[in-house]
Amino acid sequence: PSDASSWLIPGMVLLGAYPSGKARRKGTQPKEDIRGSSAQIMLAGVGTFVCLMTDDEADDFEASQKLEHYRRRIRREHENVVGALKGSIVKFEMALYMCQTEMRTVPRFPKTDLRHEAGERAFAELRARERMAMSAVEKAKRALHAFPHRVQVLTFPVVDGLAPEPAPFGELLENLEMRLRARERLYVFSRVGHGRPSVVGACLLGRLYG
Repeated sequence: PSDASSWLIPGMVLLGAYPSGKARRKGTQPKEDIRGSSAQIMLAGVGTFVCLMTDDEADDFEASQKLEHYRRRIRREHENVVGALKGSIVKFEMALYMCQTEMRTVPRFPKTDLRHEAGERAFAELRARERMAMSAVEKAKRALHAFPHRVQVLTFPVVDGLAPEPAPFGELLENLEMRLRARERLYVFSRVGHGRPSVVGACLLGRLYG
């Protein structure tokens, strides 16, 4: 979903860096209100974010980057995407309504009429536009249906470079395994996304498939 994330278990567990900035640095960019990393991660169906940064680490990083606290920003972006998806549905439904209204006004002529060919061509063009609009409406509705209805942000602080405490770390893994078996989709992240998420991911794989 973003340049700084990758699937550990496709469609279920995503690992990566602190979700900030544009999801993609290069290539085609999505609309302004959904181009952020958090938004694109949620559009991939992820509804649970798991932060492995300590509070001091997160505060220092956000202050240095002039970022809003990740909890507030993730929830705000969730609201923005829901609004954008609903707005898309309204826009495409209006386009469909306008197309169908125009179709009803197109005159149809018998084959013996010299205007028949031009009239049928105009009607066929409108019919093609109608199909495109109907497809766009259905696609937008599917996207809204697949989008997480709510977003959760969990915190399990692990000092960078140090091993986590065994007992609470085991509780975290048990919690995440329970969520996965309940079909939640997870994004596990740290500041850079290389060490701590990989440790959590490897342990989760052991619990799920070991």
